[in-house]
Amino acid sequence: MTRPLSLGQEIEISIDRLAYHSGHGVGRYQGMVVFVPFTAPGDHILARVVELHSSYAVADLLKIEVESPARRTAPCSVAGTCGGCKWQHVTYQEQVKQKQEQLVSALHRLNKSHSLPILPMIPAPAEFHYRNRIQIHRHGEKLGFYASGSHRLVEINECLLAEQEINSALETVRTRHLKPHAPDKERVEIARLQNGELDIRPASQQDGGDGRFAQVNEAQNSVLISVLVKAIKAIPFASAVDLYCGSGNLTFPLAEKLPSTPLLGVEASPYLVDLAKRRQGSQSLFQNIEWAAQTCATFLRSWKRPPGPLLVVLDPPRPGCDRETRQAIGKLRPQQIIYISCNPTTLARDLEPWLNSDAYEVEFIQGLDMFPQTAHLEAIASLQLKNSL
Repeated sequence: MTRPLSLGQEIEISIDRLAYHSGHGVGRYQGMVVFVPFTAPGDHILARVVELHSSYAVADLLKIEVESPARRTAPCSVAGTCGGCKWQHVTYQEQVKQKQEQLVSALHRLNKSHSLPILPMIPAPAEFHYRNRIQIHRHGEKLGFYASGSHRLVEINECLLAEQEINSALETVRTRHLKPHAPDKERVEIARLQNGELDIRPASQQDGGDGRFAQVNEAQNSVLISVLVKAIKAIPFASAVDLYCGSGNLTFPLAEKLPSTPLLGVEASPYLVDLAKRRQGSQSLFQNIEWAAQTCATFLRSWKRPPGPLLVVLDPPRPGCDRETRQAIGKLRPQQIIYISCNPTTLARDLEPWLNSDAYEVEFIQGLDMFPQTAHLEAIASLQLKNSL
């Protein structure tokens, strides 16, 4: 079959949506999918093909022939070059709409057979100045981020995603080159700690990390926790397990919600478990928590489940829940599973076997915009064991 496009070809296309993984605009040319960065749904554009694959092409934007109502002038002067924000040129209302459509699309196959109740996306409390920490590159007295796919420094005077307190510390980072024996180049992390203080250190240093927030968007993380806590069923759980628990971002709210329920936090990183234990040691409210510094699969392989109703909460990384862990959870038959996901594609994959077993019913799936101006989204799914309804 002859492909309708060739490298270097200039084409006119209309942009229909935004892609999940890349954040590029998506259109079609004679049936072939074309991805074009920094376009908005509703744009009609002139573009040049720069990559050609068997089922899709990538093109560079040359000219906007008809501008979408969803397009805006990016507030940041380096948007599109710094390698960070992909969507500043898109109105925030449209960003939220696109993320909802991406979540629905990722779950489409499951939704056809199981009629999933997918709730409307929860927008972030603020679309700018929401990050409580950033990592920035210093080259001498120059500060900035690397351009996408390169080590070319794009200088900045402020980052519109960072909290104002973070931006106020940029000048301090800039002057680090004046210190004796300072490296010519370094990557520096600026973080607002939980006690309100600012911490500036080379990004490679982890000591003192117990004062950092588990999520960079503190306000939206509070919303996520609220959704999680409200989702917990009024069941007298005999035990609860928080898998992929990190340093306890969700474990501690779970312990507060279920003060009489033995709770296990499971995390492969001993460093993060140590942070969680230090936090627990300073707060006597959370004495119903025990920790396991193991992979989730290793823990579940040997764990002796206490008799009685079980709650399983899991918040895996972007690759999702590994197969052994997924299968072990299915065999445990928890009364409720609450799955927090940062990747709707792997969320759909992981939910499928539980739903296809006909043992579980989805109560709701709720999307949250944790990272405005980017293509990333968060989702929380609550599943109930059918025979316990």
